[in-house]
Amino acid sequence: MNIRRFCSIVSIALLMCYGGSARGAALPASSEAVTISPHMVIDRVVIKFDDFASVRLRSDRLVSLSDVDLSALNALLHGSTVERLFHRSEAEIDAEHSSLESSMARPLVDKNSYYEVLVTDHRQAEDIVNSLKHLPYIECVYAEPMPEPAQDIPPPTPDFAGDQGYLYDPPEGIGADFCWSIPGGTGTGVRIIDIEGNLNSDHEDFGDNVGSVIAGNPVAATDWINHGTATTGEMCADSNEYGITGIAYGSDIDLISIDGLGTAAAIDVAASLLQAGDIILIELHSPGPRYNFATRPDQMGYVPVEYFQANFDAIQMAAARGIVVVEAGGNGYENLDDPLYESRFDRDVRYSRAIIVGAGAPPNGQFGPDRSRLYFSNYGSRIDLQGWGKSVVTTGYGGLFSGDGDDDQYYTETFGGTSAASPMIAGAAACLQGIYFAEYGFPLSPDAVVGLLTNTGSLQPNPTEWIGPRPNLIAANQFLPPPGITAMPLHIDTWVVGGQSTIVGVLLTNRDYSSPVDFTIEIEDSLEGLASPGWIEVSPMSGTIASGGMQDLLITLSSDILADTTYNYKGMITVDYGTWSPLRIPVFFDVMCNDTDYANVDSDSPPQPDFEWVDITSIGTRLDPDDFHNAAIPTSALDDGTSRKISIGFPFNFYNGVFTSLYAGVNGGLSFVSDEVNIDGYFADIGFPSPGIDALLAAFWEDLSIDSIGAGHGAIYYYNSSGNDSLVIEYHEVGNFHQIADSMITFEVILTSDHTITFQYLEVGSYGLGFSALVGMSRDEGCRFTEYLSSGAPSSNVLHDSLRVDFIPTYEFVMPSGDTDGSGDIDIDDVVYLIGYIFSGGPAPTPLDVGDCECSGEIDIDDIVYLVAYIFLAGPEPCSYTP
Repeated sequence: MNIRRFCSIVSIALLMCYGGSARGAALPASSEAVTISPHMVIDRVVIKFDDFASVRLRSDRLVSLSDVDLSALNALLHGSTVERLFHRSEAEIDAEHSSLESSMARPLVDKNSYYEVLVTDHRQAEDIVNSLKHLPYIECVYAEPMPEPAQDIPPPTPDFAGDQGYLYDPPEGIGADFCWSIPGGTGTGVRIIDIEGNLNSDHEDFGDNVGSVIAGNPVAATDWINHGTATTGEMCADSNEYGITGIAYGSDIDLISIDGLGTAAAIDVAASLLQAGDIILIELHSPGPRYNFATRPDQMGYVPVEYFQANFDAIQMAAARGIVVVEAGGNGYENLDDPLYESRFDRDVRYSRAIIVGAGAPPNGQFGPDRSRLYFSNYGSRIDLQGWGKSVVTTGYGGLFSGDGDDDQYYTETFGGTSAASPMIAGAAACLQGIYFAEYGFPLSPDAVVGLLTNTGSLQPNPTEWIGPRPNLIAANQFLPPPGITAMPLHIDTWVVGGQSTIVGVLLTNRDYSSPVDFTIEIEDSLEGLASPGWIEVSPMSGTIASGGMQDLLITLSSDILADTTYNYKGMITVDYGTWSPLRIPVFFDVMCNDTDYANVDSDSPPQPDFEWVDITSIGTRLDPDDFHNAAIPTSALDDGTSRKISIGFPFNFYNGVFTSLYAGVNGGLSFVSDEVNIDGYFADIGFPSPGIDALLAAFWEDLSIDSIGAGHGAIYYYNSSGNDSLVIEYHEVGNFHQIADSMITFEVILTSDHTITFQYLEVGSYGLGFSALVGMSRDEGCRFTEYLSSGAPSSNVLHDSLRVDFIPTYEFVMPSGDTDGSGDIDIDDVVYLIGYIFSGGPAPTPLDVGDCECSGEIDIDDIVYLVAYIFLAGPEPCSYTP
């Protein structure tokens, strides 16, 4: 049973799946069948493949560029329509991914790993999700419900601008009219793309700055048209003598429809058309897990669209390009900090960098105190800002003015919901960006925009149900940061061998050509909790950079206090130079292991050891079901359990620990120490150097089972050779927990008296486990490990039928004396053996050193006395020798 990474499976929990990054916490995955509500409106199932599989669509068939066997997947999807989720070319997305990953100095998701399967109803979606969810190369698969708008020429049109209270002075309004008097303050030079369904681009109050639906299929439904028209008017309606005036009427706006694209692809297309500083507005929310993703007329349980991982990844990538993303917080009545959402809206777990918007009460007093949370608005720590959620005067609908039935003259005074609140924030952001660009020639970063608006906004009166402040553009303009400091390189990524240090130079540049900038340095170098602070040093720690000038920083990275490991130590150097937007320089530092205790050779590489299968099913001992246990989950002894202790038959040296027995775990791992070869009773995706199981031999660490009640079958055998010089443990035709048809997995572990470890693979199955298995061994935490295969890397070591891998020790052995008869245990028989040798001409211990228990250099009566004291009187252990 697998402990999956956070991964989205609709109707179980839609657990998070992290890309590149993020990669995150592990949660138990349910083996129960997914049930999808018949009330879910759905047209697609989203699949995210593990990036390492490099899955691509070729001639209507999914293939793996890294040679993962996808035959089972293609068979399951036969007859279905499979399409790439993100519609831009693979090459364009690859180039974007490489560029952004380099500039952000952290892994980002590969959007080319996303696909969609088109469906017509919930039953079809349910079948697909249940068929695919356990395939090892699928990171997540889920059914995404259709999102919805987050909404609550003669005759002469009156001028309603005086009724647009949100345009004017804070705290009642946001102060947009103040910005209009400042160069760029109408949003000049800023482009907005609205993500929803449609609009009436012919409305009388729309000028040349308002475009049309530029991608996706325009949705013909009147509600969608009115909604898009209202959103557009609130931000970009013309400034004239009639109708209304948009918050950022100098900005340009287009709309991308989700119809025919889906939400994630619509965001991705929008981002590809925009520049840093432009804005994406997402005017949607989706049914969430509270009511099993069912579409509801009351919208209860609806959540921001980034709940779904593909949407989150598309938003995060847009923000990485410097685009400001504004996202409706949803009208679901929900606390987004509720455990139901599994920290999906916790910035410390995952953070898209979108500005998420709640709906607050307007100042007219009809819906509660000004800026208080409206009853339907989602709330919680992830909400950044609020806008009016009721009584918004804008274009569309026709309730305020209908121009004798001409929809080109429709106006409303009742636009509401987070759909009305969100364009208020997008408009405010456009005003700020226009001003900043006009002054300095480049835009504010997304983080700077949200920082300005939240730190200067009109506060929420009762923050217990947090929806954030309402923007105050007058105050925000007073705190616009001057052009900041840049760093080259943008991040530090280097390594040393344990015990060494390195110095890296970073060049700071002051982009302000009118005045000098003072700076101070802060260092965070224990972010991972793996080491004490002190491995990063910066010189100088403060200073002044002249206008347009430069400053060299010398960064010293020392490994003296760090353990040699394959962990990537992470730190942060923060350059503070004012109130807003400090410059952060990520530091990635590897202290490389230099473990040469074992060399591994396989039958594929010269000089090849020959594959010589040792079949012990007829001569060995079969472990019975009663021979297995699982302390954490007693009912899963044959699923994720561990065998009783198995005698090796001779002293076996493993990283200079000497062992005479071991335990065999069902999941293809063995341990000389741990009698529970699992993680809290379950299989888990572990890795070296710290797998969580001490003295581990990972021969074929995967989610296996010999439990015939489930998908399991087969058995585990062991055999001690007649000369007590080898132990063979065979996993014979054991089951793949996630694929009952994978019935022939057979491999073995061989320990020999020369302390060599051999893994042999007769059959590795046909569903990709030879790719995804962990193979190697480790003694404990730190660098005492040898890895052969992990997550398909290196590709040359992917397991296949008839493969042999030998792990040969290269270190100098230290062996304990005392086991004079070579039985593997020290007991009274060894005393008798030694007496026979000394006094009766019996056979000599092999080697002789094993009989010199007190290390005098010779074997005599003192060694017998020493051994008796150890066995019966708790005396000191026999000394050790080097063979």
